[in-house]
Amino acid sequence: MEDKNVKKKLLEMSRHLLSGGNNTLHSEQIRAEIQRFESVHPCIYQIYDLLNLLPDGCHAISEQIREQIVSVEGMFSILLLE
Repeated sequence: MEDKNVKKKLLEMSRHLLSGGNNTLHSEQIRAEIQRFESVHPCIYQIYDLLNLLPDGCHAISEQIREQIVSVEGMFSILLLE
């Protein structure tokens, strides 16, 4: 999944920064973003699970909500990579 790749890249970035020793603040910010990502993402999966439980007549609203969730995930990934 894309999420695992983002997490892997962030961990690699933080290891690289830690090895330099002079970017402590930046590496702490990266770690904080990783923790934030990990804490939010299970909730996003729960929303997807709930959407799957909606009856077929709710397909239009379900798709609109899915699009919004994908947008939130994308923005979160962009923030993590900056």
